[in-house]
Amino acid sequence: MEYRIPAGVKNSRVLTGERMTGQKETFHSEAESQTVCLTCPIYAMYLIHKALKSEAAQVEEMVRLLEDGDSLQPVRAAFNFWATALAFHAQQEDEHMTGLMPDFEPAGVNETEHAALDPIISDITSKLDSGDNRGLAERVKDLVAALHEEQHLQLFDLLEDVMAVPNQEIGRTKVVARTHRHRYQSVVALRVAQDDHLKCEEEFVLPTIRDTFEDSRQISMVRSLLIDDLAEDKGWVLDWVCGHLSTEERQFMSNLEIQLQASAVMAN
Repeated sequence: MEYRIPAGVKNSRVLTGERMTGQKETFHSEAESQTVCLTCPIYAMYLIHKALKSEAAQVEEMVRLLEDGDSLQPVRAAFNFWATALAFHAQQEDEHMTGLMPDFEPAGVNETEHAALDPIISDITSKLDSGDNRGLAERVKDLVAALHEEQHLQLFDLLEDVMAVPNQEIGRTKVVARTHRHRYQSVVALRVAQDDHLKCEEEFVLPTIRDTFEDSRQISMVRSLLIDDLAEDKGWVLDWVCGHLSTEERQFMSNLEIQLQASAVMAN
């Protein structure tokens, strides 16, 4: 399925050359006390997630601190960048990763989506009720894979919802009290949905990719997440992610970039 970036979302980094500022070394996460051992290429996704969570936390804090009469321009620029990065990440995953998952069949929407989920849920429930654990882990993975598609749809719906607020205020550049609460609630909802989705990926999708695909295939997947072939600055995602990392994490990304370049040379 192909997703479009919501109307009004622009990549301020690519279009203007501006970089976002803020707390780049802080990993706002429920699991921030955990240390990820970066042992294979696909684990670069942990670092992409770190950057996405940091951007989301920054935007949420900026919106929370807005007061009547404040300029909306810094918040809009920060949100536009976060939305662009999130939309790019979700779209690249769908095009280059989830379709390659073993036994993965994307759920559709509405009735088709629920029809795809129901038998999996029923099978898991039956196994739990009977105490039969054979194949239970695989069925749980099937359910998570199906939910993966639904989560992406929800993320894009929330992106549209947040963008609707400034679109209703065309011409306004200052905070208006009556729309501020809706704006903040929408941003919080999007941040929570994003973090839930990323947590799901880290617990189920990444281990499956790690155990299923060789490093060369993982490098190809990671390249699609870090390199934007359609942008004038193809490396904007990689540069942005590295801006959020520790020295050790940047070294991992530097080594990975060498592998990406070598892979591109071999492909040509």
